[in-house]
Amino acid sequence: MAGSRFWAIIDDDLLENGDVILFDSANAPVKRVELPADWDPIKMRARRRDVLLAGFGSVELVSVSLDGETVQPFGDEAFRSALAQTRAIRHENDSWWNLWIWVAIIPLVILAGVVGWLDWRRRQAQSGASTVVDNTGDPEGDTANRGRTSVIS
Repeated sequence: MAGSRFWAIIDDDLLENGDVILFDSANAPVKRVELPADWDPIKMRARRRDVLLAGFGSVELVSVSLDGETVQPFGDEAFRSALAQTRAIRHENDSWWNLWIWVAIIPLVILAGVVGWLDWRRRQAQSGASTVVDNTGDPEGDTANRGRTSVIS
């Protein structure tokens, strides 16, 4: 009856927090596989004696027995060591990537601020050109007649 069982990865809408579930031939869940902590499965491959699971962020492979009871790291020590080196490189690259994201974002934010400020200044200048502002203390605000002498007889 083991041949009529099937496996599924069930995750949330963001394809995260996945669980591996073993179902029977009637599509009823039989077992939830207990995976390592903070482990998010994204791929699986059935083999003769086990099911191989790949995790998303962990750069790790685990082997699960066909009954779903035994979960163990996949491969020999040399293979797991190579995966550990890959994980370390990936972690280092992630750190640099996070730095470069900020290096790229900060100038864009500054540029957007400068453009916004320049646009605000341009709008102030345009609205100021249509309105005459007299800062000379002339109570009438009549700058057109300044410097002329009006004679009333």
